[in-house]
Amino acid sequence: MQENKPGWMNPEEALSRFNSIQQEELKPYLEEKREQLVRYGFRVRDIGLIIPPGILTEVVRNPRIYPLPNTRGWMMGMINLRGNLVPVFNLAMMMNMSDEQGDLDTLLVLGSGSDALAVTIDGLPQACDTESWHLVDDLKIGVDDMEDHISGAYSNDDRIWFEFNVRSYFEYSRSNVGL
Repeated sequence: MQENKPGWMNPEEALSRFNSIQQEELKPYLEEKREQLVRYGFRVRDIGLIIPPGILTEVVRNPRIYPLPNTRGWMMGMINLRGNLVPVFNLAMMMNMSDEQGDLDTLLVLGSGSDALAVTIDGLPQACDTESWHLVDDLKIGVDDMEDHISGAYSNDDRIWFEFNVRSYFEYSRSNVGL
């Protein structure tokens, strides 16, 4: 067994130095922070889409996109993100809101590892405080094939934001990628 340096605790002491009273004192603080979960959303032209809670996101600037042959125009290609191949989509083109590929300088990666996908975004994601926003009933997004992937809508400062089920939308769209 290795001897500890003078003045240093052994690993068992270091890991158990917090007693249960200290941990109990931290519980209200940790619960409060858990309840203050910040949601984020991004815009595709005039539509705001709120990212579901629990989905990891990352902004990637100036990515190298490798195009894929024989795919639709909205399938931009793939990027290599830390050894994972991530498909890149142009949501504005998928939703028939644009015929142009637009700015490819900034991508929003949704998910992680082999489940990740990336979308082109016009600006950085922004915090969405849906608790203080007005819930809108029966609002239609007005975009083909999106209605089944929207679970709610909010209005804030004359803007409409939709709860966007990322996974279901891209699972649905997967069969439509090839020409």
